[in-house]
Amino acid sequence: MIRYEFATQGRGGVIGLSKTSARLNLFDYSDPIFDDNINIVVKKGREFPFSKVEDLKGKLVGVHLGASYGEAFDQAAATKMLSADTSAVPAVRLKKLLHGRIDCALVGSGQLGLDSIVDADPELKANKAQFVILKHPLVKDTLYLGFAKNMNMLKYLQLFNQSIADAKLKKIIPETID
Repeated sequence: MIRYEFATQGRGGVIGLSKTSARLNLFDYSDPIFDDNINIVVKKGREFPFSKVEDLKGKLVGVHLGASYGEAFDQAAATKMLSADTSAVPAVRLKKLLHGRIDCALVGSGQLGLDSIVDADPELKANKAQFVILKHPLVKDTLYLGFAKNMNMLKYLQLFNQSIADAKLKKIIPETID
C-alpha cells in the first residue's frame, strides 16, 4: 500500500497496477505488462462452486489492502454482497483461512504465487496440503506501470512500452501468469 500512496503523491511509479475507472483520473498507464489470474484459495474440504462474482455472496473474502480485483468484485464489496477482510501481508490471509476465520483468500500468480507465500512461512508450509485453488479464477487482472499524472512521465512510458513489446516478442515476459 505504501508504494501506491507514494505514487498518488507523485513520488514514484507503481508496477503491477490494475486499471480502474477511478484510477484513470490519477495515473498515466503503460501498455499492459502481463495478465495475472487472481485465484480463489480455500481450505481443503471447504470448496464451493465458483464461476462468477455472485458466487461469493455472503462470503468473507481475504483481500490485499488497497488492491482492486475488477469492477464487479469491487462493487460487490462496496454493496456488502460479500465481505472483504483486508490485510497487507499475504501470509496473514492464508493463516486466517487455515484457522477458519475467512471463507477464502485471493492470491495472484496461480500455484506459483500460492506456493511462494506458503513456502516462506513455517506454519503455512506445514499445512500446505490444506490449501486448494478453485478451478476458475476470480478475474484476469491486467497489470500496468502507472505514474501520477502530475509527474509528466508520458515520454518515459513510451520508452517503457517499447521495451515491454520487445520483451514479449522475445518471450521474456509471459502474456499471462496463472
